Amino acid sequence: MILKTKSVEISDEALGCQIVFSDTEPQFDNDDEKYILIQRFFDDDIDEAENYCYIESHEKNIGGHYEKLEATLKRDYLELKLKKRIVKIYFEIEEKQFNELKSVLKIILYDVGKIELD
Repeated sequence: MILKTKSVEISDEALGCQIVFSDTEPQFDNDDEKYILIQRFFDDDIDEAENYCYIESHEKNIGGHYEKLEATLKRDYLELKLKKRIVKIYFEIEEKQFNELKSVLKIILYDVGKIELD
């Protein structure tokens, strides 16, 4: 799957992190919107065995909980290896937001996957 985005929203809160890549301004109730949401929550009540990253998308067959992920982040795209699929997400963002994206991806994938950074 290839997604060319117009919007990248990054959230880093005390209870978790989230990144939303969207071909429009994120709406989630628009049937025509193409998006990928990547998130990870931190809860003291969750066992380490339940450590995972959650992915949601307009393509239902790639959504779900992932205990292992591989990602490659370059200056203009993110590539995710999800089980037997590769998802490539293209974006155009300022350097400050790119650095924030890099930082939050490290947090999301910590102990869940590996990331190759540009």
